Amino acid sequence: MLNGCNLHKTAPHNSVKYQGEILLTRYLLVVLLLANLCACDNGESFESKIPQPAWYDSIELVELNSVGELDTLWRGKKRCCIDESTLLANNREFYKACYEGIVNNSENDELVVKCLWLMDVGADKDQRIEMNRFLVENFGNHKNSVKRCSNCSPGDTVARVTKDLARMENAQGQIDHAIYLLEELLDNRRGEVSHWVQIEIYEVLANMYLSSVVTNERKDRINSAYNRLSSVRREDNGVERRFEQFEKTYKDVMAK
Repeated sequence: MLNGCNLHKTAPHNSVKYQGEILLTRYLLVVLLLANLCACDNGESFESKIPQPAWYDSIELVELNSVGELDTLWRGKKRCCIDESTLLANNREFYKACYEGIVNNSENDELVVKCLWLMDVGADKDQRIEMNRFLVENFGNHKNSVKRCSNCSPGDTVARVTKDLARMENAQGQIDHAIYLLEELLDNRRGEVSHWVQIEIYEVLANMYLSSVVTNERKDRINSAYNRLSSVRREDNGVERRFEQFEKTYKDVMAK
């Protein structure tokens, strides 16, 4: 009887434990499934937003599945200062390698972001704004590597692409949204952006204010940036080289 009682008491405990293991296993399977679905969605989204250009199939594919391979390919051939046909071939080869690298490695944010940033060298002109928009909309919180770079910050890549996107949108007559992009970036990620990148963004933003409306709030934003960057210009060569041009724009804004 005693043994029977013991068996009767332990059975529910083992059953609960077993059910818990089943639930945990199911949970892990769901997590893995969702991760795979997200990766597929990102790849499909990229292909739908950035269709392959007409010349795509004429270029031989170079396999690219890591940031290390990307860096090697980028440095392996000249990106300027050679005859136009060779330059075009080099850049289109890089573009195709990155395109396939993004599709096949959509879960690798570091590779995807760096490819999107650099592959515009081989992109057709009308694709560049869509590539920049895809990066900003899908990887706005990405942190780039700062290894082997003494004057880099983790938000620099996203910040520089956002600046380029804003300038493109402004050129298309979308100045209000262009201003929004830059203000949103500065409000949310300024502390993760190098001073030399910040000063470039503030100069672009200040010029957009001059082309739009200079409000007191906008004056305050530019004035605050001017004072903050003035305090670091002597210690930061990147800021010092860009400061004179920014100062001219700053004075124009403050005169309004």
